[in-house]
Amino acid sequence: MTENAQRLQAAIMGSLSLGAIPTDSDIEALAKGLRTLPQYTVSNEEFDALLKQIRAALRVEVGSSSRVIEDHRPWLAARKADINPFYWDRYRLYLLQNGLGPKTVNTLDQVAEEILDLLGNPASFDGWPRRGLVMGDVQSGKTSNYTGLICKAADAGYRLIILLTGTLEVLRRQTQGRLDAGFVGLDSAGILTRSQSRREIGVGRIARARSAGVFTSTLSDFRTNMVNQLGFRLQSMHEPVILVVKKNRHILDNLTSWLLNYNANDGGSIDEPMLLIDDEADSASINTSREKVSAINAAIRKLLVVFPRSTYIGYTATPFANIYINPDSNDEMLGDDLFPRHFVYGLESPSNYFGALSIFGEEARGDCLREIDDADDWLPRGHRSSHVVDSLPESLSSAVKAFVLANAILDRRALSPLHRSMLVNVSQFTAVQDQVKDEVDELLYRIKLDIRNYSGLSEVEAERIGTIADLHRLWKEEYSDCSDDWPSILASLNRAAQPITVRAVNQRTGAASLDYSQYRDDGLRVIAVGGNSLSRGLTLEGLCVSYFYRNTQMYDTLLQMGRWFGYRDGYADLFRIWMGEEAMGWYGQIAEAAEELRNEIKWMQKSRLKPVAIGLTVSSHPEQLLITALNKILH
Repeated sequence: MTENAQRLQAAIMGSLSLGAIPTDSDIEALAKGLRTLPQYTVSNEEFDALLKQIRAALRVEVGSSSRVIEDHRPWLAARKADINPFYWDRYRLYLLQNGLGPKTVNTLDQVAEEILDLLGNPASFDGWPRRGLVMGDVQSGKTSNYTGLICKAADAGYRLIILLTGTLEVLRRQTQGRLDAGFVGLDSAGILTRSQSRREIGVGRIARARSAGVFTSTLSDFRTNMVNQLGFRLQSMHEPVILVVKKNRHILDNLTSWLLNYNANDGGSIDEPMLLIDDEADSASINTSREKVSAINAAIRKLLVVFPRSTYIGYTATPFANIYINPDSNDEMLGDDLFPRHFVYGLESPSNYFGALSIFGEEARGDCLREIDDADDWLPRGHRSSHVVDSLPESLSSAVKAFVLANAILDRRALSPLHRSMLVNVSQFTAVQDQVKDEVDELLYRIKLDIRNYSGLSEVEAERIGTIADLHRLWKEEYSDCSDDWPSILASLNRAAQPITVRAVNQRTGAASLDYSQYRDDGLRVIAVGGNSLSRGLTLEGLCVSYFYRNTQMYDTLLQMGRWFGYRDGYADLFRIWMGEEAMGWYGQIAEAAEELRNEIKWMQKSRLKPVAIGLTVSSHPEQLLITALNKILH
């Protein structure tokens, strides 16, 4: 999408009301009027594609959410007249300008308020502490939901918001960047450096009068020395403060120590309302030991104890471990465990979401699955970290070529994702991932070389080259029904393929290995090869092709590995997943279990049951599939 098209989309969506949905003719009239201005000039093809995209966004439906709650006195309605919704209002406009339909934004508004009303009232000293859980589908928009909640909580009077991400820095940085854009309004990297540069981003470009405080950045997790050098103290901040922190015991302990040493009263506590959001709450946060409380679980509970008025909310797509926490678990020093005793809230995904049912259910949308039947010898089940990889199976070679073709097709569409990604997840071992990365890199080099040398030839001459012939055959099999004729695609291959790069994404390569923000102008085209670092929380922007060949028996792990779940507006027809037949069966089973979980919550709501009596029924495969890791089920 060109810059002018982005501006035109923002202007159109920002002009739409959250109430009545406009007609197609109303949208077209508005768009044509704006298009006459120089900053909104676009080609006819781009204009038509933009109108189609906007109309599709306006048709998105979101079902009713469900919840199971402990006895709780609602407080938000009585305070609404006194709350200035500054942070929410500018986030709402930011969402509209970025293409979300008014109906979707209106639903997000309602859901965020419902969840906020289940939190502790920041204007009161009664009803604390609070524990809750929010369930949503993998890659379904939980970040947008908790960003909206953060904005509303800040407006309502929460003074400190702590967001716990996963255990990997690459995920923490990605999340920090999204909160900078959606809540803070400033580039945190500039704030937490000696330069103290102020650069508005995201919501900061909409309303500059105020900005939230931020004690972490896209460059650095929480560091005591850094915040002390900058002279940051909670009591000196006039705006709400946010910290985006990894689930790392040392970092959490340092944060707690800093809060106690520099911000607490003489009694060793901080009498300010605090909201702690635990993203991927089933990962690392669960106590897995009978003898001694697990380190990260203990660190989170120590942090909560500092704030007598605290609300803890876990967010996850796989709550199987959280519902097995012992609700009676308590420690004199650490306080209550993290069982969601006060509420469990189930989010509904929008109608344009591609989830487990959409791909693996009986009524799957589209034909995107391709079977891997040639990888058993290449990467045997139960292989070790010392396994040698010196080739690629034909199925992976085809997947890489499909990604090249998808880029060529997207380049010829008026509106397409700026970033394009391919996922390769075949082993948990870094040493094996690195070897696979090298082999994929070598394959891609040969493909790009042949494309550069021969794609400019006539169609007949080019067909004599093996790589070009393979691409033509694959195009016929996969994409001939959803793209231009082959000569047009052939002419587009060179520009499409040359920017593609291969990256290993694991703990060895670090957070910089997959930083889309550095390619905000031209976009990043990447084949990401990894394992666990690609398997939880991380969003692969513009994911077109996935190659998944992993062996695990746990529902939650399998679901979190499904980075292909999410939104594919504008390129759903190009979306492909290669995986083994057995894994396809597993995901079909998981789709049914997730649906049962959702239905159980709805039944509990109708029956007026409470979270402490939660009896969620999750079906499990009698021979192969486990709900979650056994060490997370301690009773």
